[in-house]
Amino acid sequence: MREEEMLESLIQNILLTKSKHWEYEEEVRFMQTLEDSDKVIKSNEQEIHLFRFDSSAIKCVFLGVNISPSFKNNLLQILNEHRYLHVNIYQGVLSKSEYKIELIEERVNS
Repeated sequence: MREEEMLESLIQNILLTKSKHWEYEEEVRFMQTLEDSDKVIKSNEQEIHLFRFDSSAIKCVFLGVNISPSFKNNLLQILNEHRYLHVNIYQGVLSKSEYKIELIEERVNS
């Protein structure tokens, strides 16, 4: 195996392999090359590559404990679009009694 192939294999293993401890999450990961992006935008002098995907692929969104109010607002506006109304939304908060993050249901579809 060439050095380049070994490096690519290592990167894929790091990014696409998940510990057995987290297997209950049913998370799906996918990778695409930046050249395959559908659109490129700039933010703070950084290029952000955007890719199209089927909205039904998103089942739920977890908002982190330290999410900024403006980012949360922008994200919720997007998630309130018709194509994302099926998506469950949870907000992470620090537990007041234990060393853990608790999840509050922002929107849960039955």
